Formats: sequence, structure tokens, C-alpha cells
Amino acid sequence: MTITISGYRNMPPREIQIQKKTWITAYIDGSCSYNGTTNAIAGVGVWFGDRHPLNTYQTLKEERATNITAETAAAIEACRICIRHDIKRVKLITDSKYLIDCMTKHLPKWKLNGWLNAKSKPVVNQKLLKELDTLTQQLEVQFEYTPGHKGIYGNERADELAKAGSKIYAST
Repeated sequence: MTITISGYRNMPPREIQIQKKTWITAYIDGSCSYNGTTNAIAGVGVWFGDRHPLNTYQTLKEERATNITAETAAAIEACRICIRHDIKRVKLITDSKYLIDCMTKHLPKWKLNGWLNAKSKPVVNQKLLKELDTLTQQLEVQFEYTPGHKGIYGNERADELAKAGSKIYAST
């Protein structure tokens, strides 16, 4: 079932319940030009479908620009969009195994350890990861891996959006 999100005001109650129980798919990606340098510029992309009104891209601001911060920020933005539009279930498809591992394997341990990693050092990017954790508690979220740069249509569209996000800042 394809769902166009435009609000539930004119829908019959039964249709609203069906849509709230449906899993929405969002491809997410981050992009970082000059990754690892002081000139780094990162962008995030969230792609729900061709010409979908919720597709978005933006420049990552107020965080150090890296590929992983951009990937995490893309997941945050996807969750925010879903919450704003009363979407209850989202499958986030990403090419970042690191992000998936952070959220599905490491997060419970970090929370128990006071956000310290296995070497008793503060978890890198914990501000973003804490925000993503808070958002994912308001939704049902599944993370799914897809290989990057392999021609997977949704992943390529999210990548294009993320690159567009990094160019906004570069041109201003």
C-alpha cells in the first residue's frame, strides 16, 4: 500500500487506523565533503518515495561534520518527520552498518554504562545518539541495511538529497 501523507482530517476513522498501523519506509543517508577536515560540510537526506512531499534534505549544522554524524542526523530527521505527521511505524533503510550497530547493539550497553564505551571513554556523537534514542522511543522503528553506491534506487535518491544538503551551506 502506498500512502501519501497529507493529514487525516478527511479520512474515515477506519482508514486512519489502517494508515497508522502501516509501516512507512524511509531511506536515509548522510554526505560529508572533505570528511575529517576542518573544511568538512555535511548534508542529510531522507527519501520516502518519488515526488513524496516528505522528502527532505538539509545541511548539518551545530555538529562536527562527518559521515557518521550526517547519517545519524538523517535518522533523527526521518523520525521527526514521522512524529510531526503522526506516522507511528517507520523502517529506516541506511547504508551505515555503524549506525545500525549503534542503535541495535551498543545503545543498551552505553545507557547502562553512563554513556561510556568499552574502553571507559565517552561515546562519540552521544548527543545525536541520545536524541535519536529519545525519538525512536516515540515510534516503532526498524533499521535495515542496504549496501551503498550499488544502484539501490531508494538509497541513491537519499544520497542525492544528502549531497544537495551539503551544497546549501557551501553556496552561502
